[in-house]
Amino acid sequence: MTNKRNIFLLLILFLMVTIFQIAYQFYSHKEGGDTLAITEGRLLNDFMMIHRKYYQKLFIDEVLTLNEKTLPALPAFSASIISETFTKNNKSKIIVRTVSDRARNPKNMADRHEMDAIAFFKANSDKTEYFKPIKEDNFSQYATVLKITKNCLKCHGEKEDAPAFISQKYKQSYGYEIGEVRGIISVKIPKKHIQEYTMKSFYSNLFYGLLIIVGIFASLLWMLLKDKEEYEKIKKQKNELAYKKNLAEKEVVRRIGFIKNISHELRTPLNSIINFTEQVEEDLDELAHDEKLRELSKDSLRRVLKNSADLLRVINDTIEYSKAESGELLLDIYAQDIIPMLRRVYSDIEVLNTKKGIDLRLKLEDTLLASEVDSIYFTKIIKILLTNAIKQTEDGFIELRSYKQNKEIVVEIEDSGTGFSKEYQETIFKPFENESSHKLELELELGIVKQLCKAMDIEISLYSEVTKGTIFKLILKKDTYES
Repeated sequence: MTNKRNIFLLLILFLMVTIFQIAYQFYSHKEGGDTLAITEGRLLNDFMMIHRKYYQKLFIDEVLTLNEKTLPALPAFSASIISETFTKNNKSKIIVRTVSDRARNPKNMADRHEMDAIAFFKANSDKTEYFKPIKEDNFSQYATVLKITKNCLKCHGEKEDAPAFISQKYKQSYGYEIGEVRGIISVKIPKKHIQEYTMKSFYSNLFYGLLIIVGIFASLLWMLLKDKEEYEKIKKQKNELAYKKNLAEKEVVRRIGFIKNISHELRTPLNSIINFTEQVEEDLDELAHDEKLRELSKDSLRRVLKNSADLLRVINDTIEYSKAESGELLLDIYAQDIIPMLRRVYSDIEVLNTKKGIDLRLKLEDTLLASEVDSIYFTKIIKILLTNAIKQTEDGFIELRSYKQNKEIVVEIEDSGTGFSKEYQETIFKPFENESSHKLELELELGIVKQLCKAMDIEISLYSEVTKGTIFKLILKKDTYES
């Protein structure tokens, strides 16, 4: 019970940790979307800044001379072309632009979100980075500030100081001072792109996280089951010890009962033998002259013989039951017809019935009934059951019958005798278990019957009612039928 509770608690803990893991991963990745957008914005910004600085350096180092032909190489021109090309061709639909609130080229004019970024940088001169999720347009706005440097004044200082081809071509974007905000590098990252990436990352991290949790859970479960195995092993050992102790205690009680019952069964005939022998001894001198006394002595000797025979039978039955119970009997089992055996026993019983005059009935199958039995011991079973039926029946009938039932052979011995109570039927095949029993001889014989049936794989059952009679039923299994 404790182990089941531990497994249940472990399962609850596993579910709670799993739910927490899913929730944590989901919300951390949801918030991580902004971090990802900023990271990608920085990456693209760095690329654009490297490009600007590279071309700017070409002009500063006079590798390129600023004139009308090299004008497209200026960062302001080339950055726009690169940004436009990148925006059209990248699969993530990220928009990169270099824009200003005072753009010379209308294409580079900042939109309202970019204007907000420019206004932010103008209001916060110490800031170099801007980020804002734009929910209504489903993208995130990232921007870095572009400020006027000394090199920028050549084209964006006073108009009269600018090269002629610049001042003649453009009428605006002059009058800047060093450090003033010229514009921004704008990166617009679509929400869909962020969601796809974060969800992919979420599922990946969730999978590995759950894999670790499952591994931990499996390890804990294995340890619990191992503990359960040890617990069950110890429990089984305790049960076995308790069972053996119970058997030993029952065996002690049984042996005590056996001693009491066998003492009673042996004492009665022995007392009779002693008493009758003493009587004969006392009358020995007068036997030669007293005819009546001789007859009494003969009667006493007959009783001595009878009690001796009873005593010997109890001893023999006890020995035979002991051998049958311990499996020491040697049986010669093979398939043979049981009908002749039943007829032979019935004939022997008819002789015993001459004094009582009970109605003996025999109803056997006309066909051969072959079964795997030991003929001697099977005959003994039938003889014991019929003999006891005669003992239990003073008036009425006894019937021995056999018949086929499906693929089995059934032999029944029915009598209309005194019958047995339900309580006594529970121990009738177990001699010595009933301390108050005065039917040790019957119990011994039926105990022998039970053990012999067990040895020959014969199922025996009993149906009995007090004053109405008894039916012993034998079912012979593993039989071979021959026509």
